[in-house]
Amino acid sequence: MDTIHSFTPVWVILTSSVAALLIALLGRWPNLRESCIFVAAVIKLGLLLSLAPGVLDGDLYEFEVMELLPNVSLAFRVDALGLLFALVSVSLWIPTTIFSMGLLRPLKSHAQTRFFFCFAIAISSAVGVAFSANLLTLFLFYEALSLSTYPLVTHHQDDDAIKGGRKYLTYLLGTSVALALPAMIIVYQKTGSLDFANGGVFADGTSTTLLVVLLVMFLFGFAKAGLMPFHAWLPGAMVA
Repeated sequence: MDTIHSFTPVWVILTSSVAALLIALLGRWPNLRESCIFVAAVIKLGLLLSLAPGVLDGDLYEFEVMELLPNVSLAFRVDALGLLFALVSVSLWIPTTIFSMGLLRPLKSHAQTRFFFCFAIAISSAVGVAFSANLLTLFLFYEALSLSTYPLVTHHQDDDAIKGGRKYLTYLLGTSVALALPAMIIVYQKTGSLDFANGGVFADGTSTTLLVVLLVMFLFGFAKAGLMPFHAWLPGAMVA
C-alpha cells in the first residue's frame, strides 16, 4: 500500500464549488445554469474514477491544504470507503437535478438559482466529508453541509418549511457545538492529534470510561445520522 500525494481530491471537491459560482452567475439563463451542473457532474465523476484503480490496489491519496492548529491540518485522504461514498453522492447529483428541474420549472418555483447553487455546495461538502483526513476537516465540512442544505429544507418558504428548517439547524448545529466540538477538544488536549489513525490516537491504558463518553459524544454530536433522541429534525426536513 502506497500513500500518493495528489491534488486530485481537492479538484474533486472544487468542481461542484466552481459549478455553484457559475450557477449563480447564469441564473437568468436556466438552460445554461443547469448545463453547468451536468458538465460539473461528469467532470467530477471522471476525476473520482481516475482515483479508483489506485484505491482498488490499496493506495491512499492524500493532500494537506494548510495547517490550522499545531499538528492539525485541513487535509484530505481518499480510501476505498471514502471513494465509494463520494461516487454515490456525485452519481445521485445528475438524477436529482433532472428530478428537481422537472418539479421546479413547471411550477415556476421561486429561487431556483439559489436551490441549485446550494445543492452544488452541498455536494462539495458531502465529498469533503468523505475525503476528510482528520476530525477537524470532517467537522468543518459537516457544518458546511448543514448550512448549505438549510435553504433546500426551507425552499418553499411557507410556515411548515420555516419551522422545519429552524428545527433542522437547531438539532444539527446545536448537537455539533454542544457535543462533537467539545469531544474534539478533549481528544486534541489528550493526544495532540485529530488524525484518523489505525488503532486510534489514544495510548494504551486510556480510561475506558473516557473513551465511551467520547464515543457517545461523537455519535450524538453528528446528529445528521438521525440517532434517537436527536432524530426529531427528520420529519420537519421532509417538507423539502
